[in-house]
Amino acid sequence: MSDEQSQFVSQAFQGGPIMPALGTAYILYLIPFSAGTVVGVNESTAFSWPVCDRCGNGKLELYPQDSGLLYCNQCSEVVISPVLKMQLEVFLSCPSQSQSTVKVKLLQRTISSLLMSAANEDGSYEASSVLGTELGPLPCLLLADGGRPGCVRLDEVELLPAGPDGAGGCGAAR
Repeated sequence: MSDEQSQFVSQAFQGGPIMPALGTAYILYLIPFSAGTVVGVNESTAFSWPVCDRCGNGKLELYPQDSGLLYCNQCSEVVISPVLKMQLEVFLSCPSQSQSTVKVKLLQRTISSLLMSAANEDGSYEASSVLGTELGPLPCLLLADGGRPGCVRLDEVELLPAGPDGAGGCGAAR
């Protein structure tokens, strides 16, 4: 790892910096903090699904008595209040990435925050309702190029609080 990479990783785990310009010097395990303006939504990968409010099982079935209710085979219970999970990837225009667009796969809490005031009367969402929204800084894992020229792909990650051994809540492998 180069000195520049080491310094970046050290700063990232201390809560900064905003993501620097990316290049071939950065490798896949770095955690940049991405911030920018939503300029697009990857509608082909956006979807939602209900999960069991008790156990989180996402493979719900229609209740056998044909009442329109959902049934969780894992809990063996009718799911009265399913939780809606969502997947969403957005394209960000980032000041630090003037020559490229950043595609970020968002975590559930960020999706919920982003969509909080964007729902239509019927509960659906239009991609245009989130355009121009400022996001970040978000802790992200740099994965690869974004599938189109001038685009990098990041997945938002949750940083765990540091444990007693300073291992970021992960603990040391034993």
